[in-house]
This record gives sequence, structure tokens and C-alpha cells, in this order.
Amino acid sequence: MTEEMTAKEGFLYGPWREGVNAAASMTTSIHDDAVGKSVGMRGGVVAGTVHLDLFAPLAIKVFGPRWFESGSVSMFYMFAILGGEKLRAVLELPPPDTTDFQVSTRAETPEGKTVMEGTLSVGNPEEKSHLRTLELKSSPQEDLRILKGLNPGDILRPRQPVTVWSEDDVQTARAGSEEWLDWYEGGSPWGGAVINPSRLAWIMHVYPAFPLKAVPFYGATEIRFINGPAMIGEPYAVSGKAVCVGTGGRTEFYWTDSELRKSDGTLVATMLHMHRLMKKGSPLYPELT
Repeated sequence: MTEEMTAKEGFLYGPWREGVNAAASMTTSIHDDAVGKSVGMRGGVVAGTVHLDLFAPLAIKVFGPRWFESGSVSMFYMFAILGGEKLRAVLELPPPDTTDFQVSTRAETPEGKTVMEGTLSVGNPEEKSHLRTLELKSSPQEDLRILKGLNPGDILRPRQPVTVWSEDDVQTARAGSEEWLDWYEGGSPWGGAVINPSRLAWIMHVYPAFPLKAVPFYGATEIRFINGPAMIGEPYAVSGKAVCVGTGGRTEFYWTDSELRKSDGTLVATMLHMHRLMKKGSPLYPELT
């Protein structure tokens, strides 16, 4: 993939890739054509977390393998594409001779629409990541319908082991990825196989215990490696809590913080994630149906 990158006017451009709607078979989700159209989308949309894999090759090119050890990707999702539609990752090139730094990044369509935007970093730069600059403001409980009863600080998952991957899991991840590296199957600088970013996001998701009576979709994701990389076959545990719960024009939303730790308690990675829930089509918003 490295030879397919292009550097121009201070930016590094990845190759055009096709969106992969890996969850298209989930007939009750926004990834299904009928459900997507029913809530105002153009069809069944690709999950924003799928696009995170596009940034790893660019990060390796600019930051080196160290990105999987102490790097981050922090993205706000702007425009949902359909399976088969093209997009590419774009990364701001850093100044020379820098060690710990952060740059802006985005994914875009051939028509110039911004699919997502944010930052990539390595080490401990002085600047806050893109999502950490946002003001996360919760709403009063009386303003909530779908998320009524969920509060900032609620533990959504106490620390629990995650299932160790099998070879079948790796092949499933590959089929659902828009950009695949050989390191995800073995032979990485760390000796084994690294978990790709989109699959790591899936592993680290945490949810409320009660049913959500609305069509959900993702709004933003930040993965930060603390003592990475996350490796296939290692025994890990995930925990997470709600940090913000609110309502906006078309959606209710909640933000979560989750952690991935080794069996000895070492923190491997964190994830800040925003879940959105469509008011349209929810039985709790009958005036919108």
C-alpha cells in the first residue's frame, strides 16, 4: 500500500478504496437498506469505525510502527457512505525531525465530501486530540426518552475478559476491512499478529444494559494506544462507562470511555466513542413517524 500513497502540498493521500458494509445483513440496523432509508439515509450505510483501517498505513508511513504502541486516531463522523462507494484517507504531513506530534486528518469522497475528520498523533503531543477538544454536554433526564435512565458515570461494563481470537475471527475481520496489513495476520515487529483498528473498536464497545428503542449508529471514535499494540491471542479484559448523555435535533446520544487491559492490569488502549440513536422511527417519538 505504501507505494500507492501520494504526497502533495503538505498532505499524504492514500489510495481510493471502496466502502465495505460488513453489517449489511443486520436487517434491524442502519446498515440495512430498508432501515437506512426509513430514517432518512440514502440506504444501508457503512459503519464509521470500518474506515479507521484506512489510516493505519498512513500512520505507519509518517509515524513508523511506534504508532501502534503510543499513537491515536480521533475522528468525528461527518458523512455516511454506502457500500461500494469510494473514499480515501488524507493526512497532514508533520514538520521534519519531530518525535511526539499530532496532525490533522480526514477521509474524503471523490466528490470532495468529508466522510470524517480529526487527528492522528504519536507519543504525548501538547495538543489535545480532535475529540478531546469537544465540549461533552449532558442533557437533563426529563429531556430524554430513548436514553432515559442512563447517566454520566454509569458503569456499562465492569472489567471482563474478552474472547481470544481464532483464525476464523481474523478472516472475518479481513473480509470486513477496507485496508488490510500483513501485520494483522502475523510477522509484525512485535512478533505476532496485531489487531486492526476497526476490529479493536468493535472489541472495546460498551452499551447500556436496557434495550434502546431506536435505530443506532456511530458518531465519533478515538482509539489511543497506551502500551500497545493490541495483539491477537493475548488475554485481555475490557471495561467501560458512560461519560455524557444528551439529546439534539435528530438524535439522542451517549459517549462512552472504555479500556483494554492485559491480564496483569496493564492498560493497553483506551477508546472514547459516541453512539447516536435516531429519533425518527423510534416508538418513543411518535410525532416523528
